[in-house]
Amino acid sequence: MILNAFQAQSLRRLYLVVVNLIEFAFGLDPLKGSPHLMPKGQLQGGDFVVSFPTPPGVSGVTYAAEWSTTLAEGQWLPLADSGSGNQHTFRVPVGSGTRKFLRMKVSTP
Repeated sequence: MILNAFQAQSLRRLYLVVVNLIEFAFGLDPLKGSPHLMPKGQLQGGDFVVSFPTPPGVSGVTYAAEWSTTLAEGQWLPLADSGSGNQHTFRVPVGSGTRKFLRMKVSTP
């Protein structure tokens, strides 16, 4: 696929909006490279868990997570946020023999 200059510029703007939303949602500084500060998952019992607080000063953001055994579109299932207050916790059972993928989603109204 070949993009014209307008399409390429529009795509670049959309990319920046998405990156800035993710950085804002997780309390990161958009002027510094800080992907290492993103929430990290860990094994807890038989679950893979991602847990993090809403950063101070962040509001109007909805956090969600989905999991799948493939990376194919249409195969992602929502995970409930089992945290409370400003703490968000998403967990998926690990099981055995099946790969599972987890992706985080952030949105604003």
